[in-house]
Amino acid sequence: RHTAVVTKLKDTRSLLGPVEQTNGLMVQDSGLGTSGVNDDIDDSLHDESDRRQLSSTTYTSTFESDFDSWTTSTFLRNSGSTSSSSTGPSSAYDGSYYVYAETSSNNYPGFEFSMYRDFGDDVASVSFQYHMYGDTMGAVLLQGSDDGGSTYTTLWSKSGNQGNAWYGADVSIGSGYPQWLKFVYTSGSSHTGDFALDQIEVVAVSYTHLRA
Repeated sequence: RHTAVVTKLKDTRSLLGPVEQTNGLMVQDSGLGTSGVNDDIDDSLHDESDRRQLSSTTYTSTFESDFDSWTTSTFLRNSGSTSSSSTGPSSAYDGSYYVYAETSSNNYPGFEFSMYRDFGDDVASVSFQYHMYGDTMGAVLLQGSDDGGSTYTTLWSKSGNQGNAWYGADVSIGSGYPQWLKFVYTSGSSHTGDFALDQIEVVAVSYTHLRA
């Protein structure tokens, strides 16, 4: 299932909250479960005199029927457990399906799995569920690009065995908004390093430019 919900916001300031930023980025790892998406848009970056009628679109990817517009040649969709024991989830975070990196069949060490998506508008926040269980887990990056995928900046990262559970991550972007997002997972030293993703929610914003 892939859904997009569009809302109209009268004032950019309505999205601001008491958020601390470092280098324009606030990252919150919420532990088990996800409390919601944190929107954080810096008024100083958007001149109200020529940017008005801000719209916000939420894209939700649950992978129930396909990859929900994410492009990949390495991640797999799956229902139930992965093919290796002592690694990967036993079921989806929600629903029946999730996507994951299968690290058996010589997909280690240091094999790179990736999936990306172009959202067209500026991405303001991302939330997702991830599963990193196994003795030889590698490292995952969430990256963003504002130049059509030519270069990427790391927005969030995690590495190592996190235990046999789904965890939620919330990433709010305060400046340099990307239009493209990419997940990159690099496998560890053996086959017990299956990494999984589910329930990805992306908030993208667009502006009406009233003057050149």
